[in-house]
Amino acid sequence: MTLFAAVPPRAAIAQSQSQSDAAADEPSDATTGEALPPQPAQLTVPKRPGVRHPLEPGDTSSPRATLNTFLDSMSRGGKAMRLAQARFRREEGFFPSDEVRAQAQEADALFTRALETLDVSKVPPAARESVAVEAMLKLKEVLDRVERPPIDEVPDAAEMEATGMTKWRLPYTSIVITQVVDGPRAGAWLFSPETVAEVPKYYQIIRDRPYIHTGTEGLYESYASTPGRLLPPKWLLWVRDLPQWMRLQVRNLRLWQWFGIAAVLSLGILVPYAVGRWHRRTARAIPEPRRSWRRLLVPIVALLSIYAMGDLITQQLNVTGAVINVIVALLVAAATVSLAFLGYLLPNAVAESIVASPKIDRQSLDANMVRMVMRIIGALLVLVMLFVGADALGIPLVTLLAGLGVGGFAVALAARPTLENLIGGIILFADRPVRVGDFCSFGTMMGTIESIGMRSTQIRAIDRTVISVPNAQFVDMQLVNWSRVDRMLVENIVRLRYDTTPEQVRFILARLREMVLAHPKLADDAGHVRLLSLGDTSIDVRLRAYALTADWNEFFAIKEDVLLRVIEIVEQSGTGLALPAQTLYLSRDDVIDAERAEAAQSQVQAWREEGELPFPEMAPARRAALRDSLTYPPPGSPDAPPPRRESGGS
Repeated sequence: MTLFAAVPPRAAIAQSQSQSDAAADEPSDATTGEALPPQPAQLTVPKRPGVRHPLEPGDTSSPRATLNTFLDSMSRGGKAMRLAQARFRREEGFFPSDEVRAQAQEADALFTRALETLDVSKVPPAARESVAVEAMLKLKEVLDRVERPPIDEVPDAAEMEATGMTKWRLPYTSIVITQVVDGPRAGAWLFSPETVAEVPKYYQIIRDRPYIHTGTEGLYESYASTPGRLLPPKWLLWVRDLPQWMRLQVRNLRLWQWFGIAAVLSLGILVPYAVGRWHRRTARAIPEPRRSWRRLLVPIVALLSIYAMGDLITQQLNVTGAVINVIVALLVAAATVSLAFLGYLLPNAVAESIVASPKIDRQSLDANMVRMVMRIIGALLVLVMLFVGADALGIPLVTLLAGLGVGGFAVALAARPTLENLIGGIILFADRPVRVGDFCSFGTMMGTIESIGMRSTQIRAIDRTVISVPNAQFVDMQLVNWSRVDRMLVENIVRLRYDTTPEQVRFILARLREMVLAHPKLADDAGHVRLLSLGDTSIDVRLRAYALTADWNEFFAIKEDVLLRVIEIVEQSGTGLALPAQTLYLSRDDVIDAERAEAAQSQVQAWREEGELPFPEMAPARRAALRDSLTYPPPGSPDAPPPRRESGGS
C-alpha cells in the first residue's frame, strides 16, 4: 500500500540549535538537553482554548473535529512534555517537584485526548497501550511531513451527514477517518483500525523527509531513544554519557536498549528458576499441607518477575516498535501460564489443608473426594486463565472454543475408562457402601478396604495380598459390608441319627432353645431352633441365632461355644450326630446309651404330665427364668466370671 500518491518533495527546513542556558525554559531535546529552534506559527491548525478539565474528552463528532483534536492535542502535549523535561533536569533530587508533576499531568491529559481519536479495537488488549502510543506519535510525525488541507476544508458533521459518507480520506494518502458503527463509541469519527495498523509502515516511508508543519519535530525520536516515559528518571540519565557506539540504532532500538532487554529478561527468568530448584531440593522434608502451600511460591515469584520485567522494559527502558509488541506478547503468555499454574496449585493446597484435619483419613474416600473437587475447581481456573490470556493476546475465542470442542470429544473417547472409574468413585462417595477400614465381601473375595481413590479401590485380602479393583467394576459388584453389622448370624444344621426317637428329638429341641435363651451373647428375639426336615441320612434340626457382637474374632468364639454346647446336649439326649454317609440297616441298631435315652424320655414325659412341654413355644415364665443363666465364657477360661456364692441363712 502506497501512502503518498503525488506529494512533491520539499526542501528541508533549516534548523539552528542553541545550547544557551538562557533558553532552558524553552522546549528542548530530551536526549541532548539542547534547546529546540524557534517554532513558526501553525497556520492550518487554529488554537483551541487550554484544557478546562483533565477528563475533558476530545471532539470526535466529525472528520474535521477528530483531525483538529488530534493535531492540537499532540502539539500542545509535546510542548508541555518538553517543558516538564527541561524543568525536571534543572531541579535537584531524583524526584520531580509538584510543578513538574503538574506539567507532566497536563501533557499526559493532552496525549490521552489524542489517543481517543484512534480506533484500536482490532489491537490485542495486551499490546493495545504500546501500539496506541507508538501509532499516535508516528502518526503525528507522518502528518507533519505531508501536505494537509486547511482545517476548514475538512468536512464537518453536517457535510458528512448530507453526503451520507461514513469515512473520509486525507488527500493523497491512505490515512482514513471513519465513523464507528457499533460498540461503546458508536457514532464517533476515529482514525480507522487499518490506518492504526499501517502507521509504522507510513512512518518508515516518510521518516527521512523534511518537516512541512513544525512545532513538534523529533517528538517520536525523543520518546523512543530515552529511558522512561514522559519524564526520564534521573537515575537513568547516565545513558547520555554512554559511548557513541552504545547509541547506535539496531532494528529501531538503541544498542543500550538491547543490552538492557537481555539483562532484564535473563534476571527475570533466573529468579523463578532458582526458587523452583530450591523448592524441589527441600520440599521432601516438609510435611503436607505446608509443602503444598510453599509450592505456590514458584508461580507467585514468576508473576512478580514478569511484572518487574514488563515495568522495566516498557516504563524504564522505554522499548518501542515491533520489539515491544513481541516482548509484551511473550510476557502476557508467561503470565497466563503462571496464573494458570497458580490456579491449579491453590485448590490443591486448600484440599490438603482440609484433609490434614484429624477427623479425615488421608486415604479415605472423603479425602479423595475433597481432592477431586478441588482439582476440578483448579481445572476450571486453569481454563478461565487460559481464556483470559488468549483474549488478551487477541486469539479468537470462538475458534479456540471450537478447537477445544473437537479436541475434548476426542479426549473423552480416549479417556472413557478413566471417566467411568471417576464416576464410580463419585458413586462410592455418594452411596458410601464401604469406607476405609471396613471388612467386606465383593464378588467371590473378602478383604479390608485400605484406600479408595478416584480410579481404583485398594483392598487387603485375607491372605494379606492387596487387590486393586477399578471403581467402575467395584460399584457393580455385590458388596457385603461386614463392618456395619449390629449382630452376626450363628447358624448350623444339627444332623441327628435316624434311630433317634421322637422323645429324644423333643429333648434336644427343648435343651437347644433353653441354651439359646440362657446364653448371654445370643439374642433371644430373632433366632429359632426348629426341626427342619427328615433328610436322606439324618433328622435335621436348624439352629439359628444372632451373636451380640460385630467383631469377627468374638463372633467365632461365641459360635465355638454354641457348637460345643450343641454337642453336649446331643450326648445328653442319648443319641448321636449322623455320619455323612448312607447306612444300610439289616436290623435295628442298639441304642448308643440306653440309660440316657431312658432319662431323656422320662424328662419329656414329666414335662408332658406337668403341662410344661415346650412345644410349640416355651412358657413365658420359663423363658424369663432361663434368660442369661448360662456362664459365658465357660468356667475354666481366663475370661470366665467368678463362681457365684450361695448365700446361706443365719
